[in-house]
Amino acid sequence: SVIVSNLKGEASSRAGSLDVVADGAEISGNITYSGNPSGKIHVTAASFLPGNQALTMDGNGDFVIVPDLTDLSGFELTIQYWFRGESIQSAVRQQSGGYIVAGWNGLHILSDDGGTGAGVNAGPNVTDGQWHHLLMTWEGGAPDGFRSYVDGKLVEQRDAADTEIGWLDAPVYFGSFNGQSEFMNGQLDEIAIWERTLTGDEVAAMWNMPLDGSEQGLLGLWKFDDGTASDATPNQYDGALNGDAVIQPSNIPGFGGDVSKDVLDGAGLFTMTNVPKGSNYHVWAFVDVNGNFLQDEDEPRSESNTNPFDLNGDVADIELDLGGVIGEVRISFSVSGASLIISWPIELSGQTLYQTLSLTNPNWTQVNGVVDNQAVISLDQSSSFFQLR
Repeated sequence: SVIVSNLKGEASSRAGSLDVVADGAEISGNITYSGNPSGKIHVTAASFLPGNQALTMDGNGDFVIVPDLTDLSGFELTIQYWFRGESIQSAVRQQSGGYIVAGWNGLHILSDDGGTGAGVNAGPNVTDGQWHHLLMTWEGGAPDGFRSYVDGKLVEQRDAADTEIGWLDAPVYFGSFNGQSEFMNGQLDEIAIWERTLTGDEVAAMWNMPLDGSEQGLLGLWKFDDGTASDATPNQYDGALNGDAVIQPSNIPGFGGDVSKDVLDGAGLFTMTNVPKGSNYHVWAFVDVNGNFLQDEDEPRSESNTNPFDLNGDVADIELDLGGVIGEVRISFSVSGASLIISWPIELSGQTLYQTLSLTNPNWTQVNGVVDNQAVISLDQSSSFFQLR
């Protein structure tokens, strides 16, 4: 960690961690980009859970109610969830005379332990548009018993009040204050409520691993993978969607697997070493034009056409084309017998021809057999679309 001090006092950073990968693999390839403005190129390799879905709410009257879960009382409590979006307001909330809110104005708060003025920080930069795992845990009367974690790392902790969380006799909501106000804007996934306190070691070991509902002390688990807000535990605390809340397919980098990242000064050959082996890997890159280390919507992005793939050993020849303007290029088409001839000026170098059979759900694949900027395509296909990059 880093400690910064001056005459006014001192501040300590969050602790960094070193991950050691045994028997890792190597991913290598080439990134092309000729655009302007330029910037650092970020490349990511991540494994995804196949078939994962998440709850999506737009901050305008959307929520999930869990009508039968009305009692979170006791001396221990843990609430965890994956989040991506603009606001975590009311991510997980129970409120009547008192309240338990995981996500309120950047805090996790309990009415039985200091209320709105004494919550713990939910985490810095959790509304940056990327997926994050948030977790709050509380143990009455324990030193450092009120804690907050982001992506498995401790964010803030303080002594917990020597009291008990009271029975609120009110439903739990995801994404709103009792379905009336303070709506969340973003996505939630893998919401879990425990009637015990997870230790720091447990959080570090399991924060990015999917639960199955049989874990000890798990009160409720909502995965959304079946398209509903059903509870995956035997307690059957099923939720109901309201407003425009929907459940959609969503990939969370590192959920159930690993994430490896690299930052390059520019386009060209790249090599990622010591990538943990695994299944359902995706590789993508983006140009960090504004230098904020985030993938913004207007920044060039490209995914490998080999996605997804299993990483059982070294993988080479990954091609990532981030586009860019190279001036006017004209593609010529002509027919010779049962073949279509596609060509472009011989003086142009570095261009690659791609093809897809549909623009509705395009799957651009590189056209093989190009010789001297010319490709010969069979005319036995009903339709096809071509792109020169």
